[in-house]
Amino acid sequence: FKQINRPLQPGVGLPWVRPRGVHSTPAEMAAAKAKVEIPMKGLEELEKFLKAHTVDDVPASDHKISMISETMNPGEAFQVLVDNHVRAAPCVRDGVPIGTVDLLDACLYLVDIGVSTSAAPPPVDPESEVSKIAILLRAHPEWNAPNQVLDMAKKRNFKLFQAKTPLIDCAHALSHGNHIVGVATEEEPTKVHRIISQAQLIKFCASQFANLKVPVDKLMTSPVLSVKCTDKVLKAFKIMATKRISAMSVVDDAGEIVHNVSTSDIKSFFTPPFEDAATALQEPMEEFLIRLRARGASAKTRIPVSTCLKGEELSSVVAKLNRAGYHHAWVVGTDRKPVGVLSLTDVFSHIYGKGQKKSRGGFCEVQ
Repeated sequence: FKQINRPLQPGVGLPWVRPRGVHSTPAEMAAAKAKVEIPMKGLEELEKFLKAHTVDDVPASDHKISMISETMNPGEAFQVLVDNHVRAAPCVRDGVPIGTVDLLDACLYLVDIGVSTSAAPPPVDPESEVSKIAILLRAHPEWNAPNQVLDMAKKRNFKLFQAKTPLIDCAHALSHGNHIVGVATEEEPTKVHRIISQAQLIKFCASQFANLKVPVDKLMTSPVLSVKCTDKVLKAFKIMATKRISAMSVVDDAGEIVHNVSTSDIKSFFTPPFEDAATALQEPMEEFLIRLRARGASAKTRIPVSTCLKGEELSSVVAKLNRAGYHHAWVVGTDRKPVGVLSLTDVFSHIYGKGQKKSRGGFCEVQ
């Protein structure tokens, strides 16, 4: 037989022949496997911590539980979230949760208003303390539609745990689509006694994060969605609504990250001095964000966008996020172009055995 002119593999006497359907050499496959394996230093301790505690161990919040009735209209439901300074709340029927209403749901209405504001809004007293977005919402065709809030809430499952449930189960729910979960009592096992949010869980586990010596690029979600500074606000909200993501990076013409837009920015349409939706949604993204940040600077100083480098250790990034009051950071290269996003709840996802990287939207190019 004619000798096959192929390189010998290390430690093998005969040339390696690529099997049918295999597109990588053993060395390439081993390198790929090593690349996705996550260093576990510190993760075991966090896992033990979560298994050793129950949901009842998480300190209760000082805030009153926010509930949304299934009989509310969309504007009333969103106003409850904004007035109580919460991102999401359970929608209930006779005290029993049937789903979750999230501020991200308001994006759908904002997009509809931005695309078409031809319907004349009902008259309103100029001195009234009603937001301009609420006025426009009254003209929305779904404003008085029956079961509108109920249908919206059913799209977001609300997890209800008993007090003695292991905390790791709660962490799993909060890292897989739920921004909040509920805790019930033995006396009323089907009703919400209190709420645990992502922020509360992260605060409870803060001491454990200090021991995590894991590079952020091993845990980050990639790729990410971005919009340009010159894109209209409407475009960003439309992507957030259709992709159901709570934040996007805002980049300049060179692709470098300069801002962050999130569901928190939706609150500006429901709080004084009330953004004019029809006008603001047509603004360039950068102008809109600069105005919002300037408005809130006197109330609470925060950095405009939180970033970290791919090689940074998780413990260092967590310390930065705690100081800034954020729960996610954009992972950038040395060129400051976003390559991923790290949410602290992603850590819980890996501990629970769901360690595969997730994709937000499935593509990373600027939209």
